[in-house]
Amino acid sequence: MYLAIDVGNTNIHLGLFAQTKSNFPRLIESFTLPVNQKHLSKLFNYINKQKPITGIIMSDAYSTTALANNRAIQSLKTNLEKFILLRPDMNCGLKFRYFPRTSLGTDRLADCVAAYKIYKRDCLIVDFGTATTFNIVSKNGYFHGGIIIPGIKNLIRALPAHLTDKLPIPVTNSSNKTFACSTQQAVKSGLYQTINGICYNIKKEMQKKLKTKPYTIATGNGLKLMPGIKNIFDKIDPNLTLKGLAIIYQIKYNK
Repeated sequence: MYLAIDVGNTNIHLGLFAQTKSNFPRLIESFTLPVNQKHLSKLFNYINKQKPITGIIMSDAYSTTALANNRAIQSLKTNLEKFILLRPDMNCGLKFRYFPRTSLGTDRLADCVAAYKIYKRDCLIVDFGTATTFNIVSKNGYFHGGIIIPGIKNLIRALPAHLTDKLPIPVTNSSNKTFACSTQQAVKSGLYQTINGICYNIKKEMQKKLKTKPYTIATGNGLKLMPGIKNIFDKIDPNLTLKGLAIIYQIKYNK
């Protein structure tokens, strides 16, 4: 078994995978915890005692090796031959129209690899994290770029405190009306209209560019903040990034 680690700006996502003969690994268990060295060390120590880890692949939002040098990871690495710190320029089976490629976040890269390998169609991937990213990958394996906007939590924080102090989290839009009749409902409607409007426009532009209707996939921990937006996507896959990392790992070591 091997471990896929996605280090975000706010949370760390870990997935324990079983290697298979194909390039489609099997997810055994997944974890989410805050970005915190102490929590990470405890979790790794637990995993190391319970499961035989043979390899690790890691994506780091900070583009540093800080967490790769974590003591817990170092202790695992001493018994491992297989360790990958994913880089944007690493060969992963996609073709790129993105410059400079080294500026691409490795979490976005993993999302696109998973979408391309699993679904084999023109995909729009929306990852709701600290930032919300929209990424386009075609069925022939081209990454066409994307859009980055503030995450849902940051959109909420951008509003004056007196409008959001009493806003229930997660934000549910109980009324489907665009124009609300209370301040709280107006804030809710505004958040939903922002996300829905952006998704609609991007799908429309993608349809023009690729001459096809994209298959829309949503992932990311931010989905928990606004569960109602799930209805606008074809597929919800909370572990898409981890699956992409696991696929890249198997591409490298199944050669």
